[in-house]
Amino acid sequence: IPKESFQAKWYFKTPDALLEAVVPKSGVAFDEKQVYLGSDKGVVYALSRLDGSVVWQHRIGLGPWGSKRDKEIFSTPVLHAGRLYFGAYDGNIFSVEAETGQLPVVSFEAYRITGSPVIDAASGRLHVPSVFGGQKNQGGIVALDILSGKAAWRTRFSSPLRSTPLFFEQKQRLFVGDESGTVSCMDSETGRILWNFQTGGAIKDAPVYDERSEAIIFSSFDGSVYKVTIETG
Repeated sequence: IPKESFQAKWYFKTPDALLEAVVPKSGVAFDEKQVYLGSDKGVVYALSRLDGSVVWQHRIGLGPWGSKRDKEIFSTPVLHAGRLYFGAYDGNIFSVEAETGQLPVVSFEAYRITGSPVIDAASGRLHVPSVFGGQKNQGGIVALDILSGKAAWRTRFSSPLRSTPLFFEQKQRLFVGDESGTVSCMDSETGRILWNFQTGGAIKDAPVYDERSEAIIFSSFDGSVYKVTIETG
């Protein structure tokens, strides 16, 4: 869009961006009154839609692993029923009252969360892409009950997972890519992997769904864009 065709009403800049982090950064969520986003300094903000002023903000603490990079928020917040859900680099999922910023924490055993959660409103579950610690970092998805925070299922991958899943409600499927270049189709009810598709480079972002051809489209760090049928991969 040509710059001359619009006029910015306001802008907001978060401090000290980590330019060396090769992951998708936090996007925004919004409702009728406010805009929500995370930042590289571990602060989640609620901004007024009218003028961009800060309505509330919350800085998360260091995670149990003690790294200087434990508190970044690369995850894009998700709004559901008046609450804001997001993951952080400390391995926790946070549940926030969107209007006020009151912050109960849903915590579990992930080492890092860099991707963004997706909500299945019908089942009341939050699907969280995660990196698990240990001798060799593994990726996985955890399905959490959005009210209790308890896990309905956990599925692990052999490679770290730093991308965001695509949830296809009509068929109850999750599609997600990992650092090994594998895109997986999962049953969102059980977490079972239905098929895998291998590329030559890491997958850093969510696929998109093409309704006309019933396929997903995604890019890989091998320099290619792929289109894969959702039924068989």
